[in-house]
Amino acid sequence: MDDKLFAKQLKKPTGNIGKHVGNVMNDINLFMNSFTFKSMNIKNNDRILEVGFGNGKFIQNILEKADNVTYKGIELSETMIEEAIIRNQSLINSGIVELKLANVYNIPFEKETFDKVVTINTIYFFENIDAAIKEISRVLIKNGSLCISIRTKEKFQNVSFSQYLTNLFDYNELESILLSNGFENIKKEYCIEPNSENKLDVLCILANKRVE
Repeated sequence: MDDKLFAKQLKKPTGNIGKHVGNVMNDINLFMNSFTFKSMNIKNNDRILEVGFGNGKFIQNILEKADNVTYKGIELSETMIEEAIIRNQSLINSGIVELKLANVYNIPFEKETFDKVVTINTIYFFENIDAAIKEISRVLIKNGSLCISIRTKEKFQNVSFSQYLTNLFDYNELESILLSNGFENIKKEYCIEPNSENKLDVLCILANKRVE
C-alpha cells in the first residue's frame, strides 16, 4: 500500500483494507494507548468520550481503570464502527458503552455531558482544529479534562506517509490552541516509545476546561 492510500485509510478506514489497517493501528498504538490511559487519571464514575476509537480494541482497557466508568465514542468510519460493535457487543448491551458514527465538529451529545474526553492519533486529520476543540469543550463539564495524544512533529515528519496528513503539531502549538479555545492548567507527559524502530515519541497533553 502506498503512503498516500495508507494515510487516507488511517483517517477513515474503509472496507477490507480498512479492517487490515485497523488491526495494524492496534499494534502500532498499543503502547501509546496504555500510556495515555494511565496519564488520564481515570476515576470512579467518570463519563468518558473518545474521539476516534478505531475498531474498539482498547475500550475495555479504559473501563478497567476505575469502577463504574461509562464510555461513549464517536468515529468517522462505518467499517470501524461495525468492527467495534462486534468486539464490544456485551458492553453495548449492558449500557456501559455507546458508539456513534459522527465527526468531531458535530458531536451528538448534550453540552456538559462528559468528565473526560480523549483522542489519540487523530488531530493530524482535523481540517479545523479550533472548531474541533470548541466542540469538545461544549460536551465537557466545567473543569472537565481533555487528553490529546500525538506523535510530535519533530519525530513524525520523518515517517514517509506523514506528508499526507493535514497537520503535525508540537507541544507549544497545541498549548496555544488549547489556551485560545477555553482550556487551562495545561500539562504534558512525554516519552520515547520503547522498542520503536523509528524512535517515535508519545506526547500526551492534558488540559481542563476553563471555568468561566
